[in-house]
Amino acid sequence: MIQITGLCRRYGGRYVLKNIDLKIKAGSFVAIVGANGSGKSTLAAHLNALLKPEEGSVIVDGMDTRDADRLFDIRERVGMVMQNPDHQAVASIVEDDTAFAPENLGFDETETQSRVDRALDAVGITHLRQRPISTLSGGQKQLAAIAGIFAMCPQYMICDESTSMLDPTSRRRVLSCVKQLNKNLGLTVIWITHYMDEAAQADRVIVLDNGRIAADDTPSQVFNNSELLDRCALELPPCAALAAELKKEGININALPLTAEECANMIATLTEAAQ
Repeated sequence: MIQITGLCRRYGGRYVLKNIDLKIKAGSFVAIVGANGSGKSTLAAHLNALLKPEEGSVIVDGMDTRDADRLFDIRERVGMVMQNPDHQAVASIVEDDTAFAPENLGFDETETQSRVDRALDAVGITHLRQRPISTLSGGQKQLAAIAGIFAMCPQYMICDESTSMLDPTSRRRVLSCVKQLNKNLGLTVIWITHYMDEAAQADRVIVLDNGRIAADDTPSQVFNNSELLDRCALELPPCAALAAELKKEGININALPLTAEECANMIATLTEAAQ
């Protein structure tokens, strides 16, 4: 578990994070959303000790991120996938790039190869293992970056705007991959995004507003709170936005659908009722 207590951070005398209290349980899929400047990336950087608390504490599985003797253990346990995969690549070939982390963690050749094979298979890019990274598409590069982190066998993976530079098809593929790692292998995911349709697929949504937690609830509770969305300058997920427009036209809709499947079921129900 990651436990954050009273976390504060200032830049230029202004609080970017103010009194953050959070618990992130192992195996969960947590989305963090908020407008630009709300503190999302700053919070992410505290989770694997890239930044240390000015006030308060961040405890990762019992290890304090302020303890210099535990930084290596924390960063092995909490991996981060960045916004731009080109900034994360350290080798020219996919397989070599995936092997970089386990090699630097001191694993022997056999264990390193086992971790590389497992990571490439888990994200579905085994067929790309000998490809130069420079020849990959944006989505493939991001999957390679995820494989590189997954090869460390972390307990937690932070994805900080990891789909923001991708086309819609690649976005869906990357998110689907990470969801499978969470569901099938128990990887804890902290998913930071501007895309509300992505956040709607999480178990839990945390909304940041001017460095404070404005909401921490299920996607349904967050996205059905119009006052919260307006105050924090957040949009509805596309499916919910469609339903909201239909509701304005007088169509009876009880709960806003958040996913494509829920939206399809809603339309099917409305169609049957109209017949």
